[in-house]
Amino acid sequence: MCLGNSTMNQEATFFLPLLSILRKRAEASGNKEELEDVARKEALPKILHVTQNNTCDMPKTASRLISHGGYKLIFLHDSEGKGILVLRDIVGDNKDESGRAVPFLIMITSDTYDEIEKLRHIAAYWSNHIEEVSQKVASFITYDRDANGIRFALHDFNEWLPLTEADSSKVETIKGNVQIGDTNSFLLISAGLSSSAIKGELGLSESTIKIIPVEKILPLDNPTKAKSMLVKARAEAALRRKRKIVYYAIGGAIAIGIIVYVISTKH
Repeated sequence: MCLGNSTMNQEATFFLPLLSILRKRAEASGNKEELEDVARKEALPKILHVTQNNTCDMPKTASRLISHGGYKLIFLHDSEGKGILVLRDIVGDNKDESGRAVPFLIMITSDTYDEIEKLRHIAAYWSNHIEEVSQKVASFITYDRDANGIRFALHDFNEWLPLTEADSSKVETIKGNVQIGDTNSFLLISAGLSSSAIKGELGLSESTIKIIPVEKILPLDNPTKAKSMLVKARAEAALRRKRKIVYYAIGGAIAIGIIVYVISTKH
């Protein structure tokens, strides 16, 4: 589904899957109020259904990012010169017929140098604020009873998105900052998955992508958790250093023992 773009000034866009049924029903009944209601709904700005014939200017690379999972977020500067940002597994209030949450993804694309650079900074912010961003994005998509369909708050989204542009394109992790460079893609993968397998599925080479497990990212939207992660990471690093020191101390003692033994046998 194509929700809209940054140049549109409409308040919202709508996906109305029952509109054709309502039209037939109104035409069959001839009811004036029903016909007027259908006409009003038909005039609403629509969320477009993306098809092979109507791509909504979606980059060719995007189809692979949509059809393959195993990652949480990706920023890609593709070979066509397009910037692509995808955040997956967003859970909103919408449920299926069994009452289960229906996760979805959001993709943002840009095609000018300035806009791609902005998108790179947005990707950095989103990486460190995944829960906050996911909840906010989900809040823009609601069920509209009056329209009898899905409503995307386009104006509010266009107002909010620039606010998520970080001061830099650096992502904060427990091991330091990671730069989303001009020629690099950036990928956050879920825990327990093979980075090589994900790269293969997405068609990305080692030299063009930086991969970080989600659990290594500092959640700056949850300062308490971020602090706890840093404390734990520093403690583990200190323990590794201590083990290294103990190892070398034992090694040194053994070496001295051998030297003394060799020398003593000569007397």
